Amino acid sequence: MRSRVGSTSQMSRNQKSGGYWVKSALVFVMHQVIGTEGVIWLTILGTFLLRGSITLMHEAWAHSAFMRAMHLILSNTPFFPVQIAAGAYLGWRLYCRWRHRSMLWVWILPGVVLAYAVSALLTVSPYLSAETGPISHYFGWGCRADDRCYDQLFFTQPFYTSVAYSL
Repeated sequence: MRSRVGSTSQMSRNQKSGGYWVKSALVFVMHQVIGTEGVIWLTILGTFLLRGSITLMHEAWAHSAFMRAMHLILSNTPFFPVQIAAGAYLGWRLYCRWRHRSMLWVWILPGVVLAYAVSALLTVSPYLSAETGPISHYFGWGCRADDRCYDQLFFTQPFYTSVAYSL
């Protein structure tokens, strides 16, 4: 009985040491990068590899309606279904492997950045139209990459992928 009490107090002292907090912070930063930018770049890489494979098989297929529809789904829909699915799958697989609780909190930073962008009308594109409000601009069809408006790609997409990664 006495050895258990001693080991419990020893464990709590070790968990509060500087090394524990540094390791926890680095694990969180790793999941933050994987859950936001990692998922986005993984879907971009997958798209380029798929397009390259299709081009090698048959050149005309690379310019087909299927490839235009894939472009529309990947970059011009305001809800980013492929990135959300990739984030959910990657988050689920990594959680099954590592069981890091910090994975559940990676949506906070992109959420704060998105909330600030919506409230302050922060835009990286000079195309914020007066006819579309901030909700339509950041969450709807008011901002599309084909129209050279990249705010959803910079603010909304990382939030969506990090939420899917956290689930």
